[in-house]
Amino acid sequence: MKIKRKIDADMLLIKTSELSPSHWCQLFSVSLTEPVGVAIASAINCLKEEKEEYEIDEILDYIKDIRKIKEDVKGAAENFFQMAKSWNIFDKKGLPISKIVQGGKTTILDISSFSEDLKILIVTLIARKIFEERVKERKRYEEKLMEGKESKEEIPLTWMAIDEAHVFLPMEECPSKDVLIKQWMRQGRQPGVSLILATQRPSTLDPEVLSHSDIIICHRLTAQEDIDALNKVRPTYMQGEIKEAIKKVGTEKGVALIIDDTSEAVHIIKIRPRLSWHGGEEPSALG
Repeated sequence: MKIKRKIDADMLLIKTSELSPSHWCQLFSVSLTEPVGVAIASAINCLKEEKEEYEIDEILDYIKDIRKIKEDVKGAAENFFQMAKSWNIFDKKGLPISKIVQGGKTTILDISSFSEDLKILIVTLIARKIFEERVKERKRYEEKLMEGKESKEEIPLTWMAIDEAHVFLPMEECPSKDVLIKQWMRQGRQPGVSLILATQRPSTLDPEVLSHSDIIICHRLTAQEDIDALNKVRPTYMQGEIKEAIKKVGTEKGVALIIDDTSEAVHIIKIRPRLSWHGGEEPSALG
């Protein structure tokens, strides 16, 4: 008997009004101080004063009506927003955060087809919104508790898993770092938000990321800079260096080193082979 499983899928839509002028300029790779950036900032700031919600067509209309800006600058700004409109990801209402975060369910956001700047923007906006909603949720819970009433959580405790974490938490400046490090990592315990990060390049991560990690799971590493990056966060309870422990992992697939700060223990484990379809399997010259 074949069991059919229905998986709900919604379009990922970002609320247009949640983007600031700096978000748009970063997305279009322009400076806020150059003429096109000034035109974008002027249009967005004026729209934000007039409306709580708007769509890209309204931004385009506003840019066309700005008289103080040269036609070639207007044309460039319009082209940028026409391009953004073609991505079909920006919407007047957007996808509610309650659709993304639901108790007892896992939501997968597939942003693999987008450019790196757009990926960073999406993660930044969604992570900030989840954090803000969890802060409000925590406050409501405590108020109900003080009143002796039961409180049903609308936005539950949230775990966010991010693949290719080095894209969103690099060494250099990046908008997503402000949310993921300053809010989720430094302040996340109280509102109840946690991160699971996966990367093949630990040496390119911001150093603060590894220092905040309660559990580190490390498969085989071959690049010396990656080994050195992990070695810098060696806990005091660990005997010997991490690079020596990594040697014990060997070359067998599935074997990993676990460093657990909670139990203050280090283990070598073996993870079962994956049973699902593998979209990132390593190529083999032998076929």
